[in-house]
Amino acid sequence: MNIISHPQTVSASPHLEIKTGAEALLKAAEQVTSLLEHGKAVTAGDLRQIVTANFGGSDAEGLWLWKDAYEATEIAQVLFLRKFHAIVSCHHSPQSTLAMLTKAVRLLPTHSRRSEESQALQQFSTPIPLAFVASRAAGITSADLVLEPSAGTGLLAQLFPRVCRNFGIDPTMVIAPDQAWASLVGGSSIIGLAGGMTLRRVRVMNGYRVELTGFTDGMRDWLRSIGLFPEMINWKLRFFVPVTDQGPEILSKLMQRHRLIDIVRRS
Repeated sequence: MNIISHPQTVSASPHLEIKTGAEALLKAAEQVTSLLEHGKAVTAGDLRQIVTANFGGSDAEGLWLWKDAYEATEIAQVLFLRKFHAIVSCHHSPQSTLAMLTKAVRLLPTHSRRSEESQALQQFSTPIPLAFVASRAAGITSADLVLEPSAGTGLLAQLFPRVCRNFGIDPTMVIAPDQAWASLVGGSSIIGLAGGMTLRRVRVMNGYRVELTGFTDGMRDWLRSIGLFPEMINWKLRFFVPVTDQGPEILSKLMQRHRLIDIVRRS
């Protein structure tokens, strides 16, 4: 992934009504994430505009603190890692992974405005690159139970999606069916569902299809009822999700009964 910094204009719509501060914070984080995805640097001025727009007023009006703004950037980093978890996959060397993470973090403003309380308590969030180095040095595996002593944003856990559940975090919970469907159709991911089933893009005859494997004989009628179609190929019954506009809806029905438990980046 190449991240190229260039200036941009961030639109602000003051006095936008948001029900809760948490919702405003998340909305702001999503906007920051969008800028990161496009490789755009987020200045302190950009951040002020984004947070002001979502909180419905400025910090001068007392509607938010710079601590809130910085938290929005940290949430954005979590969302960024969840969406682009392949950055820290085993297919990249530790050196290239560290370089990519460092490049992404440098697009964000530094925490230059700190309260007296945070300075007195030495409250500093762990930067993503440092979290990655610490995780590598610790040699964390899926067999380990990791206790995180700090109350942070969970960046350390996000660096290793396969062992996140040992931190009490399941990153697959935030993956929507349409996002999962896009990764399947694009051939970038293999999706694991509860019950030992797997979804992946396969080539059949002269085209690509999304195939479900691992289903039991007793599931055949139900799979047909939610929209999958069977086909006998080489004397074996196989089930496919139609690569149409109905794909995300069918996948959603599958995930309601058999939750998504893993997403593996295809090499």
